[in-house]
Amino acid sequence: MSKTGARCFVSVLKREEVVARLSAAVKPFVGSGAWVEDYGQYHRSFRLSAAPEYAFGFGVSRVAYSPDTFRAYPEIWGRYESNIVYSPIVREDR
Repeated sequence: MSKTGARCFVSVLKREEVVARLSAAVKPFVGSGAWVEDYGQYHRSFRLSAAPEYAFGFGVSRVAYSPDTFRAYPEIWGRYESNIVYSPIVREDR
């Protein structure tokens, strides 16, 4: 993920709680849109209202959905509920 700049975080909150908090935090700065759920992950891209050529995104899934990734990390597996992937702001030419 270091080549793309994406970051991974974990949370003790459930996926739906993380989505609600992220939505509330970015709402004043982004256009409208909906989260999509597929394969157990909620994800959404956001465009900045003041500069729509810039976009960023989040993906939120359950840690339990990624056993191959997290079983090797006992400090995460079984202690955290959600896995959050953040793709930082990039300029997208339209």
